[in-house]
Amino acid sequence: MSGPAESRQVHTVSRVTAMIRQLLTSELPPLWVQGEVTDVSRPSSGHIYFALKDKGSVLRCIMWRSDAQRLAVELEDGMAVLC
Repeated sequence: MSGPAESRQVHTVSRVTAMIRQLLTSELPPLWVQGEVTDVSRPSSGHIYFALKDKGSVLRCIMWRSDAQRLAVELEDGMAVLC
């Protein structure tokens, strides 16, 4: 029996991340997303972790500390937002 490296091409995490970034930036135009904020978390790193949801789906999100510091309002569960 062969292991994963012998039967399939194996990529590093960095390579997969680069592939995803390239795919998203080449296939998706700049866009706006409307949804309801849920699961807001503010760890000591200063980043904000949250989800945007609608009736059918959920997007997990991260707002980096540098962006979070510039927010005019505090993100709260239940807020309707346009990002």
